[in-house]
Amino acid sequence: MVPPDTGKEVVRQRVRSDQGRASASTSRNAADGSTVRPGQLHSGVARRVATGEKKPHLCCKLAKSAWYNRVGWRYKRQANFQLCTEELRPLEPDVCCRVGEDEQQKVGVHIKQAKGLGYQIVREIWEWPDKYFGKSRPIFQLDDVTGGTDYDGSPVSAAIVREFLEKRLQMGLLQAASGVEGKDAVPGQDTALLCSQHFQDLDTADCRLRAKRPDECCCLEATVQEAQRCLPVPSGASSSLGPFVVNGTYTETKLHDLDEGSIAWPPSPEEMDKELPKKVTSQDPEAPEQFDYDWTPGQQWEAKCLGNQKVGYIRSEKKSKRVRSGTRFRRVGKVSHSVPVYKTKHWTAYHQEYKEECISYEYKRRCPLNHGLYVKQFPLGTCTKVPGESNDQLQLMDLGALTYQCPEGYQSGAEGAMKFNRHCSCTSEDGKASCS
Repeated sequence: MVPPDTGKEVVRQRVRSDQGRASASTSRNAADGSTVRPGQLHSGVARRVATGEKKPHLCCKLAKSAWYNRVGWRYKRQANFQLCTEELRPLEPDVCCRVGEDEQQKVGVHIKQAKGLGYQIVREIWEWPDKYFGKSRPIFQLDDVTGGTDYDGSPVSAAIVREFLEKRLQMGLLQAASGVEGKDAVPGQDTALLCSQHFQDLDTADCRLRAKRPDECCCLEATVQEAQRCLPVPSGASSSLGPFVVNGTYTETKLHDLDEGSIAWPPSPEEMDKELPKKVTSQDPEAPEQFDYDWTPGQQWEAKCLGNQKVGYIRSEKKSKRVRSGTRFRRVGKVSHSVPVYKTKHWTAYHQEYKEECISYEYKRRCPLNHGLYVKQFPLGTCTKVPGESNDQLQLMDLGALTYQCPEGYQSGAEGAMKFNRHCSCTSEDGKASCS
């Protein structure tokens, strides 16, 4: 790339490569002395332009260009690759870096600068190596944070934002740049973080440290533990425990001159429990905490395969082929020429295949007589607010730096929150939620 004739500066994108030089450039007005915008690099290079240096050599070219490409002739060979290795890019105060991969849990912060590291990927395309040179997403340290804005628009100091990010790193809610595989990895920098956007996508749009109020759905730990229990039932349970052996009958039918097999089954012992109550309210007999739960029927019988059968099935395959369908005559002057005519023929080919399926089962009942196997249903949790915002007895724990979690003995239903449990929910079956 060539510096333009006007008062704009062309700046270098630093990229590491053992193969050559990097090619990328941007420009801005070098005379106004303004801070570099997201799409620009290296404000320090303005000195070269301002001092009248005619060829500041501000771009890198990584791949060879064709001999007839005149743009490639303007590059000057450098002694080493240092200037193409990395760049530290200053950013304007209102630029937003969004940290985190989950769209619902991203954290927006303001940073003063970010580092970009180069990488090279060599891909095989039609047996030829294809070189791709790129740049990592913006990488920054906690010391680069200059502040943030909370969900309600109130400003947050840089110290609190740094502590907020550090707590989320310690709790595993954010991933340090050193733990990211691939081109964005920064070895040995455990406190380095990555912006989710690339340099060219950094913007000044709505930048929030927290997207909404920190209310959480909290559930007692005992209520969200999975459980299956044998509970007594007044009626509907099977009068026998087994074991029962049930054998299937294998038959084959001809289709497309091939064998299509199937196994027919007589009624299984599971039919004897179809009158079990659909819901039972009971305490968990194996839990120390005594709460009433709703229970629904589970799988009452355990089935064990005693033998397999080779079952035939037919696999279909769509095919096509260009075939000659006739001849067309074309007259040129006094001479006639015959031209073959083709069409595409489509058909389906069928193949005989086989698979193994069980043809004999032994059934044993899981629970004793007059009992049924039931699965615990998880009760709704409680929408819990931060201290001082309600008079409720149950309130979130304040960990400092705008960080909260459910109290001891409780787990959270907010995905991405600390102590998250997928069984904890504050949304009823009719879709009504107590936590917005």
